[in-house]
Amino acid sequence: MAEHTRDRFRKADELFDEVLDIPTGEQDAYLAQAAGDDMALLEDVRQLLAAHRASGDFLENAAQPDGAALLRGR
Repeated sequence: MAEHTRDRFRKADELFDEVLDIPTGEQDAYLAQAAGDDMALLEDVRQLLAAHRASGDFLENAAQPDGAALLRGR
């Protein structure tokens, strides 16, 4: 059972990485084709994309104000 779970995670992770390189407007069609009849895989990747979009640039901007203050010597 654990091997099956690892395989599913690996497939979802790989497909998620592929989809990030595709323009947003084309992602759903690509996902539908790539997942085929594996609706669980399709839903897993859609959830990953939704979480990714919801996070926005949170990590990219989180440290900027503190870093700028350090550079100014504060």
